[in-house]
Amino acid sequence: GTNDYTFLEYVNMRLVTVYKQDRDFSDAGNGGSTLDFIETNSSGSADYVQVTFTLGPKYEVNSNSELIPTDSVRAGKGTFLGDAAMEHKCQLYEEAYEEPPASDFPAETFCARLKQPCAPGCKFCASPSAIPDQFVSYNIPLGIDFFPSPEQDLSANIFVHMVVSAIVKPEFRQGAMGLQPNEGGDPFQMKTTLSASIPVVAGGINIFCDGLVSKTDLRDVADVDIVVGSAVNATELSRLRIMKDIASTQLDPTAITQIDSDSIEAGLMTLVLKGDSAYFTNGLVNSKGYSLELDDVITIHLMTDGEAPSESDTACESSDSIDCQLRDLLAQAPDDNSDINGLDTNGYGLNGAFKFDIEREDGIALLEPTSDLLSICPFNPTRPSGGLPLESCI
Repeated sequence: GTNDYTFLEYVNMRLVTVYKQDRDFSDAGNGGSTLDFIETNSSGSADYVQVTFTLGPKYEVNSNSELIPTDSVRAGKGTFLGDAAMEHKCQLYEEAYEEPPASDFPAETFCARLKQPCAPGCKFCASPSAIPDQFVSYNIPLGIDFFPSPEQDLSANIFVHMVVSAIVKPEFRQGAMGLQPNEGGDPFQMKTTLSASIPVVAGGINIFCDGLVSKTDLRDVADVDIVVGSAVNATELSRLRIMKDIASTQLDPTAITQIDSDSIEAGLMTLVLKGDSAYFTNGLVNSKGYSLELDDVITIHLMTDGEAPSESDTACESSDSIDCQLRDLLAQAPDDNSDINGLDTNGYGLNGAFKFDIEREDGIALLEPTSDLLSICPFNPTRPSGGLPLESCI
């Protein structure tokens, strides 16, 4: 038959060697003088190869078989494929964990390298059960000190063979051969052997801790709660209202949460910042010693004639009330922290109501109200021209 769609696209390979972490120089007390640096030792390194590719849009994982059968994965090293001793690396890796071990793969040492605080986190020989974005990443363990020395003439190579087995998606199947996959001779099954090689060349050293810390989103390691009310003893704690994780990305900034209270004490609001101890205390080497600090808090006090703001979005379509104006400002998309010249050194808008003013020399960002917010909610309210206003904002 003929294949109207490409089966595999964008095939890439990457070699990774994980060094042994010797010492942490981030603490000057152990004799080191360089901050945030980890000394590594190239001997006894754990080596693996990562294979990535994109499966054609016509195909998906066959529920009756692995996308990449474990017994099909082989890897070896040499100048040419003919002189490379190809081994079933994934089988050897899995057999090393049997009791007693059925292979001589150095699983204990290999895994010890990957469990270091600054090692990359990855799974080996894990065939995906679903690929919604059609992208596949597969890590093959090679062993300890497996890679040959780099050669400028590219004579040191790593070779990989693996079978990729998929099935045609139902919407692309034609004919009357049935729509359910079958064992054995499946009419909708597609298989190929992916064969690839990559030369061993000298590369740079990446400290994964530094990379992880630099890319950490604060919302991943800290959350913010609001506690409403007060308690004079432990028995009253259960009566407190707690709104958890109010800074979550899933939080609707325009949603209304009404709080009724009969006294000032019952309406007391406490903002609670909580840092993840696994990150700030017990986690990555370079994140220890970090602290969580509250720099700026801005509150908006919306005063009405006694009626709570309407929860209906449609009510704001024909209203210019302060409540509706606030909703419009809070719903606006944030600005990009860049311009045609690169970083915007003046800061950027978080939405239509708040912005960050960035002082890059001092390394701080200040939370400020926008001019649009101040136009309806000034810091110092103005005296109404006649009588009490039905609605005002501070």
